[in-house]
Amino acid sequence: MSKAWPIAALLALLVACQATPEAASPGTSSVAPQAPLPHTLTDELAQSPVLGLQFWVNGTRSPMRAETGQNAVQTQIGTGEFEIRFPKRKSDLALRMIAWTDRTIFALRPGQQFDDVQFLQPGTGMADERSGRMTLFLDPAAQNYYVGERVQEHDDDQEKVQFLGVQERNDLKAAAVFVVAIIDFDGDEVVDQGEYEYFDVRLVRTEA
Repeated sequence: MSKAWPIAALLALLVACQATPEAASPGTSSVAPQAPLPHTLTDELAQSPVLGLQFWVNGTRSPMRAETGQNAVQTQIGTGEFEIRFPKRKSDLALRMIAWTDRTIFALRPGQQFDDVQFLQPGTGMADERSGRMTLFLDPAAQNYYVGERVQEHDDDQEKVQFLGVQERNDLKAAAVFVVAIIDFDGDEVVDQGEYEYFDVRLVRTEA
């Protein structure tokens, strides 16, 4: 009886080892981690859900979809002329657009005073001096400011701003520009829900 117990114990240990999954290497998990899910796009929109903006190229409305989980609307333009159409507003209300090469400008919070937001502060407005077709300037600390003759009537319901294109930059290699659009409807110079929207504008380049 004294020798039976070690033999039985060894047999039990052998069975247990065969049933145990292979040990993971140090610093790794036996279960592969799941990659974060990429953002998805909603069905095509007729216009942006907050401000009602549309992007048009060569007389054709560009496809527009909301990016789920990204708090932005995705659309596309070329590197040449395009226009933005939006519902008519009071003539003294400017369409402000801040454009940059990454999403760091997507940082507005309802209740912020314009004076506390770098690109909405007084003196940061910029646009072509002339009326007609504008340039969308890229600057994370300044606003493209469209009001008066820079905004044209499109029809009874819409106005538009026409653009020659996005500001040419030698270092612009990105596939998109990112835009904050804001209209201060109540004129209180406070960021309010329903007054601003984010856009992920893909740049479609055609071969020369």
